This record gives sequence, C-alpha cells and structure tokens, in this order.
Amino acid sequence: MLVVVGTVSAQRDARPSTSRADLCEASEKQLFRIVDAEVQIGNENFDDFFVGSRGPDILIGYSGNDILIGNGGDDLICGGEDDDQLVGDGRSKGGAGGDDLIIGASGNDELIGDNNGGSGAGGDDILRPGSGKDRSVGDNDGGGGTGGEDRIFDAQGNDVLIGDSVGSGGGADDVLRAGTGDDEIRGQGGDDLLAGAQGSDALAGGPGDDECDGGSGDGDTADAECETVVGVP
Repeated sequence: MLVVVGTVSAQRDARPSTSRADLCEASEKQLFRIVDAEVQIGNENFDDFFVGSRGPDILIGYSGNDILIGNGGDDLICGGEDDDQLVGDGRSKGGAGGDDLIIGASGNDELIGDNNGGSGAGGDDILRPGSGKDRSVGDNDGGGGTGGEDRIFDAQGNDVLIGDSVGSGGGADDVLRAGTGDDEIRGQGGDDLLAGAQGSDALAGGPGDDECDGGSGDGDTADAECETVVGVP
C-alpha cells in the first residue's frame, strides 16, 4: 500500500503545501510509507509509456511526451517536462479504483484520476497540475460506475478542472481549486467546492449542492447550478 504521511491535507479548505520535487522524491523525503510498490522511472528525452501493476506503483516521467497509467492500487504518478498523459486507474472493466496522487509539471498535461469504462467505483484521488495549460479530471467514467471524492489543486496556466465526467453513475463530492490564470472549473455530480483564484475564472456546478467561489480575480462567472456563490460580480 501507498500511504501519505506528509503535508497533503484531506480538508476541503486546504491546499497541499509540498512541492512537486519533494513529492516525487518521496522515498528520500520520507513523505510516504511505501510497501511492496512497483517503481518505474522514465528516461531523459524519450516518450515513455508505463502501465503499473494491480498493486501500488510509483511512476515518474522526465522530459518527453509520456503516458503513465497506474492501473489498480494506490499510486504516485509524476509527470515531467513536455506534454504528458497521467492516469491513476485505466480500467476497462469493473472494480474499485485506488486512491492516487497525480502530479503534473511543465507542459500541457492531461491528468485523470480514474478512467473506468465499467461499473466500479472511482478512488479518492489528489490531482496537482503543473505550470502548463492542463486538463484535469477527477473521474472519467464512461460506464455505470460512481466517482470518488477527488481533490484538484491547480498551480499556474489557463486550465480546465473537472470533478466528475460520469456516464450513468453518480458523481461524488469534489474539491476543485484553481491557481493563477483564466481557468474553467466544472463540478459535475456531487456536492462540490469550486474555487477560483487570480484571473477570470468560469465556474459551473452540476447536480448536487455546489459552492462556487470566484476568488480574487476580475471577470469571474458562475452558472445557475452553483447553489452558493461568492466572489462573483
């Protein structure tokens, strides 16, 4: 199993304070307790393709356009330079997803907590995009599964943050916090917290009781599915 023992908080109003370098060098920084984890580390200037095991994995990319898929288990997945696709669980059938920590870097990355085409439940994932123009999805469920309670903490760039993109299943309660830049934040299903920051952010709720906070920037918008709205003209 892979257990967070560092500074990443589960509270709705909290943001991870640990840098990507510290998190991705977890064994040296002692931020994680790792038991029987598979480790795969990418190469400089290569486009790496890694698929993890059914247990806990640590997948780390460097320069190059990498595809890193955790599969089952509780995984730590770190992108590197260039444009990466980082997926916590890429299951085509049912089964519960693991609780993954997915961290982007520079480049225009796609981060997906659970990419499940079956009827299983998604894990409770933490997604932390990097400095590029990123797209982050907590749960991308094309079947009848349910999403996990995910947290997405944006850094920089004009990004898209989506809590749950589910088919016939139900969404869970997600926390989506944007960073600098003009961001698009979509809660989808569940009782979600959507929070903008600097920049002109577009907040869209969904089914459930969503709280939408535009943040300190000007030009923020919130749609009619945001039940509680603050910081929006």
